[in-house]
Amino acid sequence: MKKAVKFLYIGKDPISVWFRYGLILFDVITIIFFVATAHFPHGPWVTGISWVVGFLILLDFSARMWIAKDRWKLLRKIYTLADIVVIVSLILDPFLT
Repeated sequence: MKKAVKFLYIGKDPISVWFRYGLILFDVITIIFFVATAHFPHGPWVTGISWVVGFLILLDFSARMWIAKDRWKLLRKIYTLADIVVIVSLILDPFLT
């Protein structure tokens, strides 16, 4: 399983490249969604979507941590820190509003 995840995240094969393009597309759609809904009341649908997105980002984060050679080095990268902030904010959002 770990070999398959590593193949998707760091492989040179077209499937790996398309997988990473899919992650970029997911990030762009997520950003657009949150910018578009920032000024609207957060009902159950927006909260539910936020939790699903937070869970998907958590899965991505966990996969990257799992395959990392040096987890501490990965944790010090700015995009990893940004992911942690986003995950925590999405999960805690319903409890803070």
